[in-house]
Amino acid sequence: MKRLKTIYLILMMSISVECLATTIKLSSFDSYEQDNDYLLDATFALELSEEVLKALKHGIPLQINTDLEVRMIRDWYPDKTIQSMNYIYQLSHQPLTEDYLTVNLKTGLRAYYDSLSAALMNIGKFSNIKLVSKQTLSAENQYKGRIRMYLDLDSLPAPMRPQVYFSDSWDINSDWHEWLIQE
Repeated sequence: MKRLKTIYLILMMSISVECLATTIKLSSFDSYEQDNDYLLDATFALELSEEVLKALKHGIPLQINTDLEVRMIRDWYPDKTIQSMNYIYQLSHQPLTEDYLTVNLKTGLRAYYDSLSAALMNIGKFSNIKLVSKQTLSAENQYKGRIRMYLDLDSLPAPMRPQVYFSDSWDINSDWHEWLIQE
């Protein structure tokens, strides 16, 4: 019985370690004030698992989302979201040319890349993003910004979803990165 408990404990520890692993990391970050606005520069490093790469090569487009929020910090209540933005990119492989296509689904802007690393670099780079206008924020309150990036599993074809929801190799996301917005 004691051996079963030990095996169970080892299995639970290995599962929890795998669940904590992220494959998107925030590699650079800067939040600053310019012309009465708070702006953001951020770069994410994305790494796709072998299973995800195989699906991409076989014609399954991937949707990668980035969420940005400005929240008012409150003591006794949950933080209140003041501003929320979502950037959505679709990544697909073009088998005839061996290129990778990224499409900004909000603007329709399309770009072709010779390599997957160049395409992922484009998806993960944000420059001069306006978070919030300084006039929107009250001097009496504190505010924080937060950002995260993730592979949207709900955008995959319906027959694939049950399989990918329970697969660690499809769990591609970053943790929320939070910072104080100085007032």
